Amino acid sequence: MKQVAYARYFQRRFVWILITLSAFVLLAGSLRGTITALPPIIEEIQRDLGLSSAEAGLVTSIPVFCFGFFTPFTALILRRIRLNRAVCLGLLIVILGAVLRSLGMTWSLFVGTCVIGIGTTCSNLVVTMLIGRDFRHRAGIMTAVYSTMIDLMIAASTAFSFPLVAYVGWRGAAGVWGVGPALIALVACLAIYPLNRPGIRPFFAQKAGWTIHTDDSVVTAGPAKASEIYRWPMAWLMAFAFAVNTFCYFGVAAWLPKILADMLEMGPNDAGFAASIYHIVGVAAPLSMMAVQKMIRAQTSTILTLVSLSWLLMPIGMLLLPGGWALWSACGGLGQGAFFSITFTLVIERTTNMAQTRTLSALVQSIGYGFGALGPWVLGRMYDMTANWLWPFILLTVLTGSLVVISQIVARSTSTPQPQ
Repeated sequence: MKQVAYARYFQRRFVWILITLSAFVLLAGSLRGTITALPPIIEEIQRDLGLSSAEAGLVTSIPVFCFGFFTPFTALILRRIRLNRAVCLGLLIVILGAVLRSLGMTWSLFVGTCVIGIGTTCSNLVVTMLIGRDFRHRAGIMTAVYSTMIDLMIAASTAFSFPLVAYVGWRGAAGVWGVGPALIALVACLAIYPLNRPGIRPFFAQKAGWTIHTDDSVVTAGPAKASEIYRWPMAWLMAFAFAVNTFCYFGVAAWLPKILADMLEMGPNDAGFAASIYHIVGVAAPLSMMAVQKMIRAQTSTILTLVSLSWLLMPIGMLLLPGGWALWSACGGLGQGAFFSITFTLVIERTTNMAQTRTLSALVQSIGYGFGALGPWVLGRMYDMTANWLWPFILLTVLTGSLVVISQIVARSTSTPQPQ
């Protein structure tokens, strides 16, 4: 009888854990679909609003530039408001931007897209802070879940935004992907994260068997200063590594279909389908590498070596043996997906309080996304100047090769930010 009672107890507890986690999962899932729903329907928007190719390209680039530019300012704002309120603030800004973007006017398209970028910038920081507050001892798995949800929503919005145009037009499709995920996440977050107190709502925390945090600083040993992070060499190495990964990710994602079409003479449809391998493997990479690490009980430095080498294999393979494009695309997908997850796991694990987590995350994201946004432009410019993909792949080889070295330094270091 006791065994049956225990089994029922743990079954009920597991259900409540899933319910409590739903807010975090939905929040993570709302961070990219709003943005990545636009590129597949950009031609429809161009025709309707009479945009030039340069203007259309700017629409798709604005959110990433917002990530880089507004992250430091967002971090300052988050110092002054309760984390639970920041969760809802970011989602409300995204919803406002999505509504503006869907009005169907040129000015509202650009303003709405910028507002979406600002709201998503806020949520990017909030997610890492939530992991640091509520799941610090499970940072690896929760960061993997966060990364996986981002990639899943990128894949879903990319695949299904264009078919929606036939039924509701581009404004409806942009509205569905812009308002829908953020609104659902907002409802869940209001239920789980009370606005008037820190931490998860006590009812859900008790049902899930979790500790109720009564302070947003969690494990803080005292007030932290931003200079603690800026004076820490590992912070800048993490930022550089994330910047390189982001640059390579955006660059390859933007040009891989054309690369396959040019090098292997694929048709546009075949090249687009073939390039999806890069994204599909990226979806599975974070949780897969987490499972591998648990199975073989590997150190983080070992996993980072595998991930970095996998990234490095892609440009080298495409240069030397382009016929193996499927394998090289999978290697690139594994590298970019897992590296993103591991980077933010290290951000959370190497900091000791919420202030440090916020500051380090802001530093990594502002530099990373600011530099990463240049990836498609730089690779495209190199291609225009040389009329082939040799030099773009050489640049990718140098950059991903640097990740192998830098990731080892960061992973093997045991230093932490030192108070002044």
